Order: sequence, then structure tokens, then C-alpha cells
Amino acid sequence: MSFRAGFWTKRYSSKVYFAGTFVLYALYLLTTSMQVQHYDAGYYWGLAHNFRKYDFFSLYHFSSAFRGYLLPLLYYPLTVAEGLFLGAHTNDAIKVIGAAWAAGLFGVVAPKLWERVTGTTLGTGRRLLFVLLGFLFWRDHFNFLLSDFPAVLALLTALLATCYAPRAWAGLVAGACITAALYIRPISLLALPPLLLLLVWQAWRQRQPGRSLGRALLTTLSGFALSFALVALPQYLINRNNFARHSPFVLGLGDGDEFKINGVDNLYLFQLNEGLQLQKYESNVGQDYSKLQVFYLDPAGRNLLAQTQAGRNKFDTYGKYFRFVARYPCDMAALYTRHIFNGLDVLYPGPYLERVLAPTLPVALPNYLVLFLAAVVLVARGGRVRPWQWLLLAALLVTCAGSVPTVIECRFFLPLHLLVYALVSFGWPASWTWSAATREQRLGFGLAGTMWVLVCLVLSASTQMALEVQPKTLQRLQEPTPQELQDLQPEPNPNQPTW
Repeated sequence: MSFRAGFWTKRYSSKVYFAGTFVLYALYLLTTSMQVQHYDAGYYWGLAHNFRKYDFFSLYHFSSAFRGYLLPLLYYPLTVAEGLFLGAHTNDAIKVIGAAWAAGLFGVVAPKLWERVTGTTLGTGRRLLFVLLGFLFWRDHFNFLLSDFPAVLALLTALLATCYAPRAWAGLVAGACITAALYIRPISLLALPPLLLLLVWQAWRQRQPGRSLGRALLTTLSGFALSFALVALPQYLINRNNFARHSPFVLGLGDGDEFKINGVDNLYLFQLNEGLQLQKYESNVGQDYSKLQVFYLDPAGRNLLAQTQAGRNKFDTYGKYFRFVARYPCDMAALYTRHIFNGLDVLYPGPYLERVLAPTLPVALPNYLVLFLAAVVLVARGGRVRPWQWLLLAALLVTCAGSVPTVIECRFFLPLHLLVYALVSFGWPASWTWSAATREQRLGFGLAGTMWVLVCLVLSASTQMALEVQPKTLQRLQEPTPQELQDLQPEPNPNQPTW
């Protein structure tokens, strides 16, 4: 076996892949110029400080009913270290932790989940491709204290644990991790029902011969309930003591009127209303755009609301919203389709944009190509998915489905992006090589890929033209050269008199 072949097929321990991914991200993050925790990231950092008041630590010092307690609590030791010895190097420590999140997700948990679900073994080459795809499209997110990647890491770990049911520890880990996910990012609550069904299914499917189903379920579900209760207990105590609510879940109450509908806090219903008028959102921290909030408007959605007079007031109940959807199914299907594409249309590798109007093709074109390759694998091999694997996919992607009607940010579709990268990196058959394809297959593949990219460019250009302050082009606008200015002048007409 050649060195090259051995590199691509040989499998090392998870520690090696964690270390390699960690070094890649740490070297990059520690050399970036981003040293400020903006917006949501700064808010989480403030909440981490919130646990210590009057010179002592207490869970009851946590004062937010809008965010869960867990992610700020995980970063609380860093606030202590900041006061003791980190000082001005705190942001470097945050980046190192970000590199650890990336290493755990891209280097270990996601590949391990694929191996366990598909029953295959991944070589180093496939794992490296997966890591590099994540690095290409998401690297700058790990500079900041955001909830998306920790929540997805917790969700994937919970799904991985279900694959080992009915072992007692599988229920414990699955319960702890899915609870952690919903306290880090509350929309992860949507994944709880399919994950529980998957846990039961796996306990039934993988129980030892002669072992009763009741005993297998008791072992698995009791561990799940115990760990769920232990992780949920602090949130329940905070809600009961600080907000007089006997609930173990994140209350989602805003600090002002920002997310209120008719005076009542309802973040998701607020997002449903906004999603009818706005198709995408980014955050600006640079100087080339005049607003901090980068909204991509939805002219079709706004026109629909205006013509039906529904836009005079916000929908204040879910029933009113879904009756509106049922009344205009074609228009709403088109709106949701635009949202899905915008969620997949990664234009920037970070959440906070220093140059909103910068050309996005260096990131967008590789993304469209990866999406095309994933679609090819899905069409060719999607029929091999078993029922329990569909249930796992439902638990993985249900948060993406819940985000479709809202104002889209690409990070809301992170589980779907990870699945796309996995299909390309792990699911592409080794026999599918360019040299093995016939001339007709190469021609068809090239034409299909070209058409796919062109369609993506058209859809992306349509969204970017709807940028709130000024339309955005796919390429950088440049000052015209003297020759171009001359070309814009009309040619003299020889038949026209000159007097």
C-alpha cells in the first residue's frame, strides 16, 4: 500500500483527529484581528459575569428569562480566570475554547455519528475533507461566544448516544446532552420528541437476545430521565426563584418590548411575523454599510401582506398565522423555498461582517458546488435509508424546519449544512471517479453542475438585490477605467449632419 493510499484509508484514534482539528482552528483564530465580542456574543459574556455578584457565586444571580443558564455557566470559570490572570488575553482564551468546540464537532462527534449510523469506517482523507469544509465556510464563528455550535455539538452527541441503547450510560448521556442543547439554544426542544422515539427504537432493536423489552426500556429511559432532571434542575430553580414560574424550560421573555405581540412575549410568533417581510439577516460591525442590522427584504411577502391588508397588524396567535398560510399556499410555499435557499446560501465565513458589500463569490461558489455534490449523493443513495435512520434525521433537522418560516440566518441551518458536508465527505462512493466515468456521464455531470451553479447565482443575486439600504452585486463594483468611460460614449453617426 502506498503512503498516499494509506493516508486516505488509515484510521487513527479520535484523539489524533481532535488534536489535528484543534491545532488548525487555534492557529487560525489566534491570528485573526477579531478581539471584540459583538451583540449576542457580548450578551452571553455579560450573562457569564452575571453569576457572581456581591463577591459570591449563585445560580440565583442569573437574571435573564430570555436565555438558558447553561452556556453562560460553562463560561463562568473563564470570567474568574479573567480577573485572576488572563486580563487582556481573555479573547484569546475564548478563541482557544472555540477551537475546542470545532475539534469536538468536526474532528470527533460528527464523523463518529456517521460511522455508527452507517456501519462504515472513515479513513483520514474523508475526515480531513469534512474538517476542511467546516473550516472553509464557518471558521470565523469560533471567535465568538455564540450558542449555535455548542448546541449542535450537544445534539449530535445525544444522537450518538442513542445508537448505543439500551446500555444504561447511553440513556444518561442522551438525556444530559439533549437537555444541554435545549438550554443552550431553546429551539432544540423540537428535537426532544423524535430523539426519545429514537432512543426507544434503538433500545428495542439492539437489546440482547433473551432480554425483555421492558427491562431494556427501563434501563435506558430511567437513565435518560435522571440526567434530564439533573441538568434541568438549575433552570427550574432560577425560573421559580427569579420569575415565579414553575417551569424547567427557558421562558423566552424579553427584556423590553422588542419581541412582544400585543404586549405579550412570544419570540417565535414575533419571528413568524417578521419572516413574512424579511428573508435573511446578517450583523454588521464594519464601516461600508450604514446600518448595524443587515436586512434582506422580501418584496413578494410584503406585497402579499399589503394586498390582503394582513400587514396592518401582526398575527397575534398561531392560528391566525397558519390560517393565512393555508389561504395562500402557493405564495407561502414560494416564500418558504426562498428561506430554505437563503439558509443554505453561505456568503461569509463569520457571523459579524466587517465588509457587508465585499464580494461573496469566493465563499458562495464552493458552497454551491458542495450542495450540488451532496444532491448527487442524495439522489443516488437516498433510497438506502432505513426507518430508524429517518427518525435520526428528523431529530437532527427538525430545528432547521422550525427556522424556515422565520427571518433566516445561515447558522440556523447548521445541522443541515453538516449533513451536506457529511454526504460529500463520507457518502461519496470511492468508485465514483472522473476517470471511471464515461464521456456521456462526464458531459451530463458537467452540464448539470453548471446549471445548478447558475440557478444558485440567480437566486442569490435576487436576494442580495433586496438588501435594505442599497442593492448588492455578486462581484465587487470598481471605478470605470478611462477606456470603459470612452466605451460608454455613443459612436458618431456618419449620416447625421455636423452643423
